[in-house]
Amino acid sequence: VVSTQSTGSSGINAEYGHGAHLCYYSSKVETLVMKVRGLLGHLVFKTQLSKSVMTDHTKPIYVLAGMDAISQIGSPPANVGSRSALEQWKGLFLSTFPQEAEAAMPEDPTKDTKYNEPIIDSVRLQKDEELERFKKLQERKMREEAR
Repeated sequence: VVSTQSTGSSGINAEYGHGAHLCYYSSKVETLVMKVRGLLGHLVFKTQLSKSVMTDHTKPIYVLAGMDAISQIGSPPANVGSRSALEQWKGLFLSTFPQEAEAAMPEDPTKDTKYNEPIIDSVRLQKDEELERFKKLQERKMREEAR
C-alpha cells in the first residue's frame, strides 16, 4: 500500500513529502496479511497502528510513513559519483535495475493483429457500422432542423 501521488524521477522525495506507507503484500504470507489489514484498519477506522518496521531488503519491506528518512538511510555502499545520497541511491538503483523503454502503443489498439479475436472483431465491426449509420442519421436530422 503506497499512499502517494508521486511520479517521475523525484519519486523518493515525493513519498517522504506526502507521507507514504511502503508495504510489501502477499496474500500467501499470513503475517503480511495481518500487517496490511492493521494498516488499512488504521487508515479507514483510525485504529491503533503497530509501529514495527522492516527495512531489510532480503525480507518483505514494511515501512510506515514517518518511520524513516533519507538521512537515516545514508549513502549507498558503493560511491556512484553523484553528490547527494538520494542521487547516489538513484544511480545505484538504475545500475542494478536498468529501466526498459516502454513499447509504443499502436495508434488504434483495436486493429493490433497480436490480439485477433474473430467473434469479438465481428461484433466490433457490426457496432462500428451501426455507429456510422447513427451518426449519418443525426447529421441528416440536424440539417433538416436547420432549414
